[in-house]
Amino acid sequence: PDDISSDTLVLATSNQTVRSPENGDPDYPAVLGRVVIDATSATSYPVNVTASGITLKGFTIKNAKAGYASLRVSATNFTAEDLIILTPQSGADSVGVYCSTASVVATFRRCSIREMTGEGIYIDAGGSSFTIESSEIIHCKRGISLKNGSVTFDNVNISDSEYQSIYMTEDNTQILTANNSNFIACARTPGNYYNIHNSSADGTITP
Repeated sequence: PDDISSDTLVLATSNQTVRSPENGDPDYPAVLGRVVIDATSATSYPVNVTASGITLKGFTIKNAKAGYASLRVSATNFTAEDLIILTPQSGADSVGVYCSTASVVATFRRCSIREMTGEGIYIDAGGSSFTIESSEIIHCKRGISLKNGSVTFDNVNISDSEYQSIYMTEDNTQILTANNSNFIACARTPGNYYNIHNSSADGTITP
């Protein structure tokens, strides 16, 4: 389907584009007129991607349940464009985007993730590859936590994190590649945390 409005969205059919209805070019949605997925009454993930080849465009997701992610990606070849992910409900840490499935390939373009009580993006699975372009992650507990896999940044701003902009953990292969990007962390706890924390024996950062 092209147009969906709901408090919970499960994307389980492969190779579809789901976009918020807009007045204008659907490939470049404007903020005005977009569908807001308000998950105040939802009992699980507001958006759950379980099929490959999904493209999600132009939604705002807010008020995820405490302890859950606003967007869970568990299938490969996922693309998100012009998403806005906003403050979850109070309580246990909630993340903006959560990936727990191995070998997921995902691309985020022109997305904004703000005010998460946990990570903006949490990649918890082996071999996953994320590309983030022309996006921002602002005022989250951590910008990105990466256990295993790779992230490429192009024109990305991660700022005002409570702890690190980027947190690399465990001794698995982890690769960060950054182009034209800014990572400014620790605005709320200056001097207490590194901007980029790499506790992995195998982690690499380029440049």
